[in-house]
Amino acid sequence: MLERTENSLNLFKIYGIQVAIHHTWIIVFLLVAWSLSKGYYPHKILNLEDTTYWVMGGVSSFLLFACVLLHELSHSIVAIKNGMKIKSITLFIFGGVAHIEGEPNKALIEFKIAIAGPVCSIALGIFFFIIEKIFNLLNFHPAITLVLSYLFLINITLAVFNLIPGFPLDGGRILRAFFWMKTKNFTYATEIATKSGKIVAFLLITFGAIQIISGSLTGGVWFILIGLFLQFAAQGSYQQVVMRENLRGLTIGDVMRSPVVYIDEDFTIDQLVEKYFLSYNYTSFPVLINGGPVGMITLDEIKRIPKDQWPFTRVSDVFVRLPSNLVLKPEDNAFEALNKMSAGKHRKLPVVQDGVLVGIVTYKDLLHFIKLKSYIGFDRI
Repeated sequence: MLERTENSLNLFKIYGIQVAIHHTWIIVFLLVAWSLSKGYYPHKILNLEDTTYWVMGGVSSFLLFACVLLHELSHSIVAIKNGMKIKSITLFIFGGVAHIEGEPNKALIEFKIAIAGPVCSIALGIFFFIIEKIFNLLNFHPAITLVLSYLFLINITLAVFNLIPGFPLDGGRILRAFFWMKTKNFTYATEIATKSGKIVAFLLITFGAIQIISGSLTGGVWFILIGLFLQFAAQGSYQQVVMRENLRGLTIGDVMRSPVVYIDEDFTIDQLVEKYFLSYNYTSFPVLINGGPVGMITLDEIKRIPKDQWPFTRVSDVFVRLPSNLVLKPEDNAFEALNKMSAGKHRKLPVVQDGVLVGIVTYKDLLHFIKLKSYIGFDRI
C-alpha cells in the first residue's frame, strides 16, 4: 500500500531505505516524456507513428528516473557501509536526494560517498552504450536502439553535471572533501564549496538568460531554474552545517529553559487566556494530564473556538497531543531536536525526565544560541 507523507508519496523500500517521489516529480516526468516524444525522437528518427514516439518518451522518462534512483542509491550504500544512516531517497523535479543523517566524520568518507554517484552514472552509461551496440548488430528496431542511445547520453551528462565543483552537487562535495583534508576544518571547507556552488549557480542563471535572449526560451528557463535551485540549496546546506557545528556536543539539558510554566487540563479557555497567554506573553504552553506532560496548546487552537464558548471549553478538549518522538529528554541531541522542529509545525517541545516535566526547548532559543556562538567566533572548529 502506498503511503503519503507531506508533499511526497512513499513507493517502496530497498536496502531498508524508503524511496519516495515528491509531487514535483510528476511534472518533470511528464515534461521529459513530452519533450522526447514530440521533439527529440521525431528529430532523430522519421516517419514513426505518434504512439511509438509517446511510448519511447514514456519509457525513456521512466528509465531516466530509475537511473537517478540508482545514482542516489550508490551514495546511500557507500554511506551505510561507512556507518551512516539513511532516512530515505526522494525523487523530485531536479533529480533525487538521499536523506543522510548527519555528515561524514572523515574527509575520505565524504569523498567516497560523493564520487559513488557519478561512478554509478558512468557505469550505467557504459552499460547502455554496450547494449545499444549489441542490439544494432542484432538488427533490433531503431526505436529501441535510439532509446538506449539516449540513456547512454543522459547518464554521461548526469555524471558530468554532478561533477561540477559546486556544493551541494557531488563535485562540490568532492571539493569540500579536498579542502577538509587539507585544512582539517570541516566548516571552512563547506564554506569554500558553498561559494563555489554559488558561482556555478550564477553562471547557470547567466547562461540561461543568454539563451532566452537568443530565442531558446525553454532551455533558458531550465538553466535559470537549476541555477536558482543550486543557489538556495548551497546556502541552505551551509546553514545546516553551521547550525550542526554550533550545536555539536550539546544536549537538550544544556539549552532548555527551566522551570516551566505549564497548563492543567481542567482549565477553561477564558482562564487560560487571562491567566497565561496575556500574563506571560507566550504563544504556547505544555499541557499536563494526571501530572504528566502529554501535549501543547497554542494560540491557533484558541482562535478556532468562538469566544462565547471559552467559559465552557476546557483545555483537555482542544490541546494537541504530542507523539512520543516530539517529547524530548535532557540527554537528547540538540541539533536533532532543531531538525524535528524545522520539519514540523511544533516550534516548542517539552523536556521530560522520568515522567516529570523538567524543561522546555524552543526553535527560537536554539537559533539564538547558534547566532550567538557564530557572532563571538565559535562557528569554525
